[in-house]
Amino acid sequence: LLAIVTLLTSKSVVNLLALSLPLIALILVSIGIGFLVSVLYVFFRDLPYFYELVCFVIWISSPVFYPAAIVPEAVRPFLFLNPLLPIIESIRQISLSGGLPDVGLIGHSCLSAIVIVSLGWTCFRVWQPHFMDLL
Repeated sequence: LLAIVTLLTSKSVVNLLALSLPLIALILVSIGIGFLVSVLYVFFRDLPYFYELVCFVIWISSPVFYPAAIVPEAVRPFLFLNPLLPIIESIRQISLSGGLPDVGLIGHSCLSAIVIVSLGWTCFRVWQPHFMDLL
């Protein structure tokens, strides 16, 4: 659906190819968070309740339903702590505006995705030998 919207608004295959970068970054962030949460679930049995709250806060603080430009200036630095912000803004620029995204946003989203998936994979590999003892 996102690819169809991108093609209808931009009528360019370049934008469709540019859309793949934020989507790959989103997949990497999801995999990295999955690794981290799977490690934490082994050690903390009550984590599902806390994880649900954290997911809700991240969902509300992500600019899914609103552009980041309308956020007040005093709150905007905290908004950039969310690793999903550059990914969502890049997708919004490509799909809704019909233009190419800001290179800084793409770079920031790819860098944060690589850091999160690396951190998640490292934590998973370090603690994996202890899983059977704790389960």
